[in-house]
Amino acid sequence: MVAVGVIGCGTVGSAVAGALIERGYDVTVHDKLRASAEPLLGLGAGWADTPAALARRIEVLLTALPAPQHVRAAMEEADGALEALPEGALWIDHTSTDPDEPRRLAAATLARGVRYVEAPITGGVTLLRAGQMTVFLGGDP
Repeated sequence: MVAVGVIGCGTVGSAVAGALIERGYDVTVHDKLRASAEPLLGLGAGWADTPAALARRIEVLLTALPAPQHVRAAMEEADGALEALPEGALWIDHTSTDPDEPRRLAAATLARGVRYVEAPITGGVTLLRAGQMTVFLGGDP
């Protein structure tokens, strides 16, 4: 089974990680506030102290953070995930709210041999928790 990491354990990240755990995926999570991840840890998710530590353990990374500046911090600042992702990994970002940022991120990941997909979601919290969210995908086919 594919090892999946989720950075951000708020509404979106928790719903996505929970659905993956229910389907038998090996999920590791990270959030700036460990307390936000506790329900997922109770379901069997693993914990990583930093985004980099998480990235070293997974094949697929999902980010579900409030805004682009949070993605930059988790991915590119000290102990960020981008430098630690293995070549060939897939990064799916549910965060994007800035049309220029996905282009920049796609270029940064391509240089590292990591695949990037912009994947904003819609449908509201009720559908998200029911596993019926709509995801828009953007990236290299």
